[in-house]
Amino acid sequence: MKNAEIAQLFQEMAEMLAFLGENPFRVRAYTQAARTLADLETPIDAIAAQGEEALQALPSIGPDLAAKIQEYLRTGTLQAHSKLAQQVPAGVLEVLRVPGVGPKTARLLWERLGVDSLEKLQAVLASKQVLGLPGFGEKKRQRLLENLALAETATQRRPLGAVLGQARALLEQVRAQPGVLQAEICGSFRRYRETVGDLDFLIATLTPAQVLEALVRLPGIVDVEAVGENRATVFLQGGLQVDFKTVPPAAWGSGLQYLTGSKAHSIKLRTLAQKQGLKLNEYGVWRGETRLAGEDEAGVYRALGLPWIPPPLREDNGEIEAAQAGQLPRLVQLEEVRGDLQVHSRWSDGKATLLELAQAAQKLGIEWHKLGDGFTWLSKDMDETVAKALHAWEVAREKIASGDYDLIILDEFTYPLKYDWLDTQEVITWLQDNRPPMLHLVITGRDAPPELIAFADLVTEMRKVKHPYDQGIRAQPGIEF
Repeated sequence: MKNAEIAQLFQEMAEMLAFLGENPFRVRAYTQAARTLADLETPIDAIAAQGEEALQALPSIGPDLAAKIQEYLRTGTLQAHSKLAQQVPAGVLEVLRVPGVGPKTARLLWERLGVDSLEKLQAVLASKQVLGLPGFGEKKRQRLLENLALAETATQRRPLGAVLGQARALLEQVRAQPGVLQAEICGSFRRYRETVGDLDFLIATLTPAQVLEALVRLPGIVDVEAVGENRATVFLQGGLQVDFKTVPPAAWGSGLQYLTGSKAHSIKLRTLAQKQGLKLNEYGVWRGETRLAGEDEAGVYRALGLPWIPPPLREDNGEIEAAQAGQLPRLVQLEEVRGDLQVHSRWSDGKATLLELAQAAQKLGIEWHKLGDGFTWLSKDMDETVAKALHAWEVAREKIASGDYDLIILDEFTYPLKYDWLDTQEVITWLQDNRPPMLHLVITGRDAPPELIAFADLVTEMRKVKHPYDQGIRAQPGIEF
């Protein structure tokens, strides 16, 4: 989408102008224009097609910036940006994005020490060369070293599970602040993507300035990148970036939909709205100057003729068409989960004891059984390990024969067969006599006995082609386990 491309160019122009010491009002004009385009939901080329007046009707877009937008849409380049780039050393822009490095500091570092990259910044900070510069003391040097580490880690995507606890704890803190009427984590976090790049918080409030002032001072926040009228950006310990955005209560639902995304899903919704003569943005669904919906998210979808679409489906993979046809898939709910396929306790590489796992499962209302003791090759008592495997088979037989399940997975069940703790033929005979006809039974594991392979209706094999372990790279927390 051209919006993001032009917004980035304008933001870079603002940074380069500030680095060169140009008029602060020019810097501010490009910064505000960049924010307008970044937040704009309607494709900028669609607005530009309506003429200069339509572009100038956008916040912070005057005749000069409207002309530059048209230039980029027409040529794919921006001459003013190219001229500024010739005056600013390559790499300075990434140095400017380190929290705490403003335009004056960046220019001082470049003129005195030749700093035009993050690597050079790291070097002059680590070697303490910066201590000879005006305004640089040991505290500032240490702070910039920490901020440099934050900037480098902030661009990394993290497994959802690795940030879940930290994010939910922060959400509780946010909701507890005076003036916060509602708060939710949006973005890829709310869509339950496998990884998240940052955390996007939406807050409904009537006093945005006071709320943001309180939020940027919460425990666990190690750096404040920016604070504006209705948004703030901060970093948590470990480098995770958090963006706070405030909306009035009347726009809570539309803000929730807007900030949750995905971008592709939101673009299709806006297109649907336009076909109905409506406008959809973060502040509501509009017909002319009249807001039709915005206070609750379900109302936003309803105004567009759709049922509410669960966030995990919002990826523009046919969910809008399915909603129009009344064929949205029903997502599995937490209360419907009957068990966990695999958990790790402290016995191996987990963080909780077996008792803690059992208590947590009981609290969630799911079935949980202590079936096995982890890695067989680490067993301290092989007789006990075998006994646990036999007990697991007893429980499995009970569940299989009950007729209460549509699907049962016996994870890594091939191992007690491989090690002859269970007789393969006896297992097969029992399954032939007792498995309900409509039950799907899945058995996983390596080295399945030939008799089991012959008995199965479907057999697939996953084999290693290449693995980093062969190069000496061990399993990484949050990735492999």
